[in-house]
Amino acid sequence: MKNKLIVLAIAGWALTISPFMAWAGNDDSAQYLPIKKKMAELNLTADQQGKLIALDKEKNAGAKPLFDQMKAIRDKMKTELLKSEPSKPALDNFASQLGDLHKQLVRNMNENLLKVKSILTAEQFSKLVNFDWMRSGPGMHHRMGGPGGDKDSE
Repeated sequence: MKNKLIVLAIAGWALTISPFMAWAGNDDSAQYLPIKKKMAELNLTADQQGKLIALDKEKNAGAKPLFDQMKAIRDKMKTELLKSEPSKPALDNFASQLGDLHKQLVRNMNENLLKVKSILTAEQFSKLVNFDWMRSGPGMHHRMGGPGGDKDSE
């Protein structure tokens, strides 16, 4: 249950600001239409859009190393599991390392959301955090490189 909450928190963080990039861009693919529609409901000013796009770039730059580390640990876990006699202590250590990275991602999410909150009006922010992000489009985990969505495993 705890891991499920962590995954949902990470997904929420990644999806909270990333839609601004898709919404603001010229990508009219079907996968982004629900996100664009929801972002339009916020009635963002041009200044807000610019600030959120800059914040998204900052967030992505900070998250990429963490996701890369998580992928490397998952690769080590796979290697260990494929051994004829996997080491439970090694697997437990990998789990601990992943937990630490998840914790850092959630902390980063909180920091990012506070920055987003400072850009949006109270009404806009309330709408944003109440959007049903998990229904924003198919394959959200896949697009963010999260659980079940390693971009390298396509």
